Amino acid sequence: MTENLHHKKGNNIKEKISEDFWVKKLKGGVYSQLYTLRSERAIEFREHILEVPEDIKEKLYAVTKGDSKNYFVLICSALAINHSFYCQDEDIIINSPNLVIGGVENARKSPLFYRLKISPDLSPAEVIEVMKKEFQLAFEYRNYNYDTFRDRAADSFDMQALGQVGLRIPGLTSADPDYNVSEIQFHYQMEDSILSINYDASKFEAELIGRYGKHFLNVIRAILFARDTRIASLFLPEQGQQKELLQTFNNTFVSINEEATVVHLFEAACSAYPHHVAIQTPDVSLTYKELNSLTDALADYLLAKYELAPETVVGVMVDRSEWIIVSILGILKAGFAFLPIDPDYPVNRIRFLIGDSESPLIISESKYLPLLEGFTALDILEAPLNPNPAKVNKAVSHGLAYMIYTSGSTGLPKGVLVEHTGLTNHVNWFSRCFAVKDTDSSILVSSYSWDGNYSIIWSCLVNGGKLHILPNDQIVDTSFLLDYISRYSVTYLKLVPSFFSALIASDIFRNAISSWSLRLIVLGGEPINISHLKKYLTKYPTTLFANHYGPTEATIGATTQIIGIENLAEFSRLPVIGSPYDNCEIYILDKNRNLLPVGVTGELYIGGRGVARGYWNRRELNQEKFLNNPFKEKGRLYRTGDFGFWTNDGKIVFKGRSDFQVKIRGYRIELGEIESVLMQLDYIENAVVLVNLVDEDVKELTAFICSFEIPALERIRTDMSMLLPDFMVPNKFVLVESIPVNINGKTDQERLLALPGRVLGTFSGYLAPRNKVESELIEVLGEVLRNERIGLQDDFFALGGDSIKSIQVVSRLRQRGYQLQ
Repeated sequence: MTENLHHKKGNNIKEKISEDFWVKKLKGGVYSQLYTLRSERAIEFREHILEVPEDIKEKLYAVTKGDSKNYFVLICSALAINHSFYCQDEDIIINSPNLVIGGVENARKSPLFYRLKISPDLSPAEVIEVMKKEFQLAFEYRNYNYDTFRDRAADSFDMQALGQVGLRIPGLTSADPDYNVSEIQFHYQMEDSILSINYDASKFEAELIGRYGKHFLNVIRAILFARDTRIASLFLPEQGQQKELLQTFNNTFVSINEEATVVHLFEAACSAYPHHVAIQTPDVSLTYKELNSLTDALADYLLAKYELAPETVVGVMVDRSEWIIVSILGILKAGFAFLPIDPDYPVNRIRFLIGDSESPLIISESKYLPLLEGFTALDILEAPLNPNPAKVNKAVSHGLAYMIYTSGSTGLPKGVLVEHTGLTNHVNWFSRCFAVKDTDSSILVSSYSWDGNYSIIWSCLVNGGKLHILPNDQIVDTSFLLDYISRYSVTYLKLVPSFFSALIASDIFRNAISSWSLRLIVLGGEPINISHLKKYLTKYPTTLFANHYGPTEATIGATTQIIGIENLAEFSRLPVIGSPYDNCEIYILDKNRNLLPVGVTGELYIGGRGVARGYWNRRELNQEKFLNNPFKEKGRLYRTGDFGFWTNDGKIVFKGRSDFQVKIRGYRIELGEIESVLMQLDYIENAVVLVNLVDEDVKELTAFICSFEIPALERIRTDMSMLLPDFMVPNKFVLVESIPVNINGKTDQERLLALPGRVLGTFSGYLAPRNKVESELIEVLGEVLRNERIGLQDDFFALGGDSIKSIQVVSRLRQRGYQLQ
């Protein structure tokens, strides 16, 4: 009896040691997998049989001497190498059932794990040596309680990482494991040399698994016949695959007029439709003839008044009115390039953009002239423009069209130089793809400092369509905007998905509009909320959507995916950003800039006509981001920092970014720029900014700060608003004692999020609502801001409000019967 107790106690101690081993070994494991489908289907496992060539069978037996343990080490090494390539992840975890020793199954049927670091610079032989040690460790610590381990390890790593891919060899591994089957499970029958893959068909396409298996056999062959070859060379695409990636998927050539610019196309529209309305504002209607004359007059005045060289960058800083378009076209006709400057930007940012761009002239309005003190500015409303100007067009196809600033990781924005040839190519494609005609009309919804709007501006103006420009207060009033779309028969829009979501939350949308005119909605700048697409198309099934992808450095975009009621289910299953369009190319490459095959995630490089000239005065960054195209004799590539993979039919799935850039409300933001601004504040000691996914399509910024004091939230937001646009000011500020770092000296986000920080608030005292109206207002604000305790004296923006949330507040109050003045 006593001996049994001692024996049991000894076993418990051994199990605890083994359990500690696995917790420590697997800490930090990340789920890295092949691409999956979005599916509402139940889990359904299917089998894919791999035909193992005879020479591999023979060599495999000779090398392993028929020993099951040797088989296991070799096949598991190949599996880790193959999975690492397909996931483009060096940290790979393979699982197996527990081991059968001497024909006797282990009493504990807990799974075992083999964690390998797969570098492309290693050889298969080196991986095998590591795998031998992994196998020995797994054997030594095979006796442990998996249920207890799972409870302890839940907070240490992603448990999904343990079940992504597994290996079974009957006779060596348990036939009846006490754990869930892996998403991809390899089975090897030694006696018959049968190799099969069981996979979850609700997640993976059969063709992908077929490619995966074929590459796996290639790795086995390399291990057997060329084990000293570098891993990176094992996956170079074969000739047929190269042709598919370089020619089939990038077969985008479309002939265009090499000499034409958007100015030439606009003037052709003026000749064809002189009496059509080109610009419509609440106060002004300009026909094409009138707009053409005004822009000729401005170009003539600029050339006569200012001695500026071709391609000089001239700033535009005006309110939302016809003068946006007049200014831009006048600048382009004079042979200059325009720089869009949103008047709502903080003063310091405005002055930085002007100073950094070395712009010698800013076209603006009288009310903004005090902000431009020290710079040369022209009040466009007071400019003595000739009512009968001569025709002017000095725009050239390879000249500079505009400079536009994007967020910079060093804390300073960077200016992107875009040429006419890229802009013209984009506009020609947009007009052709979406059949834009003179009967079409659109609305300038977002700021003209967002280049996504140039799809709308120019597609209207080169085809004789009507461009509506409304003031900000009418744009943010979604009920008014929807009513306006219906009343004025607007036919197409380009929106960021978060604004689209706010639009369809309106009571007018829910009540349905009988005379709905929208035939096209282009969404770009953020991931699409599929549930909102379904909601819209259920009500208006004839509208087409386009998922538009591309950075500013590729001239607005490079790929698109058309979505309609017919293919909505397919898009829901696998949301794609589509294929490259006219004269654009996409290359998906690994870290060594080798082509990656279908289904393998890599970095997106963009080539073709849309590639920008580069960054203004950023030589080192240009060398890093703008490269010669190794796949063509001529041409350049832009390295996006975005990751994705090809599907079997030549479309691309977007997987995220490699750096610290994010997109908020369509704007590309460097988190480092926000952190840099925070660190400029003398009361901030350290700062880290993270992105918080509030909803499927809503991202918010959270700043974690260290300070010698407890700063007031109003103070931080006010100070940051002096330096950054509102969309870059974090929604939430959390005061922490220190910023934790990992072994590499980088921010440990997991530990940071777990810290007991203090969320800074605005109210020192809580003022409750005093009547029904105030109660309903507070209730709506609470719903939108996801905050249960809001007082009447709290600041909407300090609580995380922004322009999109203000739209939601207005819409929900209207639904309750309130009208806002």
